[in-house]
Amino acid sequence: YGAENYNSSRIDTVRTQIAALGPTPADGVAEAPEIAKRRAQLNEQLVQLQAPALEADEAYQRAVGLISEIDRVLRDRQADELLKLWPMPVNPANWPDAFAALRKSGETIYTESAQRWNSTLARNKLTGRLPVLIVLLVLATAILWRGRRFIDRLTYRLQNRSTARGRQILAFIASLGQVAVPVVGLDLLARAMTLSGMMGIVGGVIVAGLPALGLIFFGAIWLGGRIFPAGQRADAAIKMSAEGRTEGRFLCGMLGALMALDGLRQMAMDQLDMSEAANAVLSFPFIALTGVFLFRLGQLMAASAKMETRTDAALIFGAKIVGVIGRAAMVSGMLGPILGAIGYVTAGAELVFSTTLTLALAGLLSVMQRLVSSAYALITRR
Repeated sequence: YGAENYNSSRIDTVRTQIAALGPTPADGVAEAPEIAKRRAQLNEQLVQLQAPALEADEAYQRAVGLISEIDRVLRDRQADELLKLWPMPVNPANWPDAFAALRKSGETIYTESAQRWNSTLARNKLTGRLPVLIVLLVLATAILWRGRRFIDRLTYRLQNRSTARGRQILAFIASLGQVAVPVVGLDLLARAMTLSGMMGIVGGVIVAGLPALGLIFFGAIWLGGRIFPAGQRADAAIKMSAEGRTEGRFLCGMLGALMALDGLRQMAMDQLDMSEAANAVLSFPFIALTGVFLFRLGQLMAASAKMETRTDAALIFGAKIVGVIGRAAMVSGMLGPILGAIGYVTAGAELVFSTTLTLALAGLLSVMQRLVSSAYALITRR
């Protein structure tokens, strides 16, 4: 890195020296021996100085070629995976493999834990760590049971205050606890279960992934509460009735739950040798349900665009964008389950889950934009 500029100052100096010798004589014209000798020395020195930069440029071009080749291979693999035809999950003949896979997963987790429990050494370690485990479990239970409820009430009161300047900023800051508090509780729970030493390979992977899965689930609930806030005085990013906002929050929570559960399924199944039929059948319910909730969320967004009655050009344009996004979500919600039912499970999953993540990103950008606007209004008092 940086070798392309190596010796650049010395190269410029040598080129200046060569230029000072004058132009190269034309063919058949003799040059003074001293000047010719000096010109040859400077040219040789210039070649030596340029060698590192030339080698760096050659290495860079080689690296670019290798990266392009790797990208092409990855694109081909992704395309092959998307177009791969799995056993049809709606075919009842494939269901026994799925039931067998579920039973195998449960038996594996139980067997691993039973083996550790039957180990005297493992039980002795558990007994020695019992005080710490009790403290972690009590903290996790208290945080998961009461912590988030307190944050919910605080956020509701802040976002529905009609007189406080900057209430959106205060409500946003308080609402972050709706994600952070339960995730901390799940992290404590995962630490306690791992510290117990009773988890096997599959169980350990699932337990280690609990905080990440919780972040997905509670993050979806938080984002739904920001986009579809509760209360009559709350400022909503999308014009919608109170009933529509309630349904919007429910749909966001369900989409987050389905993505978290699908992640849990992948964690468990990746540790075991499952057939393609089992994977297809077990994946399809998440694809189908995500498609249903995605379709309904798109309907709400499209309907909200028609409810916009304000005449401001920016608001009208924003409502049109929301309507377009809603209709795109409806198409993805219909097409994804159809592809999955046919057997294109990977394509169907990518379609519905990627669309869900795209909506989440768009919603997050909308929330952040409104937060910046509120901060500007608070600072300028306008």
